[in-house]
Amino acid sequence: SSIGSFGMAVSPNGFIDIVAYADQSPNPDAGYSVSRFTTSGNPVFNKFLQMQADSSAYPYFPPTLNYFQNGDLAISMSNYNNTGIVRMNGAGSLVWTQHITADSNEGKDPSFVQYKIATDTTVPGRFIVTGVVQKIVKDTITDLTWMQTQTNIYYRWENSANYCQILIYGGYDDWELPTI
Repeated sequence: SSIGSFGMAVSPNGFIDIVAYADQSPNPDAGYSVSRFTTSGNPVFNKFLQMQADSSAYPYFPPTLNYFQNGDLAISMSNYNNTGIVRMNGAGSLVWTQHITADSNEGKDPSFVQYKIATDTTVPGRFIVTGVVQKIVKDTITDLTWMQTQTNIYYRWENSANYCQILIYGGYDDWELPTI
């Protein structure tokens, strides 16, 4: 096997993550090797993510690593105008994968990939609703939470912040007004 472009980052919880393009010959399929190590060099996991075999499988630029607020790893892998995004939890299990066919060079732009990660509402399991009476919606990508049920109380803008400070809803007492 051979290794091509790679990316490396230190996670918010102190792990060293390495993602490298790997050609698993004699198998014609290529993919990415994803490895996580402790700061002392002990392996936590090593996974192989297979890409579809075709002549354009070799990546255009090194994989990009991003982290969600809960520490999950987001890896974007691009070749030409296609980008694959993978979300893995701290144990190396896949949370979700997404393929983006981007126009022109957007698939190779890390800020575009971050935007797609944060705004794509088609990701399976992205929104989780909990509660029976006091329903809460959690966005598993941005880690934002909001009330699903609208209250019948209306406040002027200047009083809304005070309302959020005293609000206890769905077991939470740290509500804030959304920002735009």
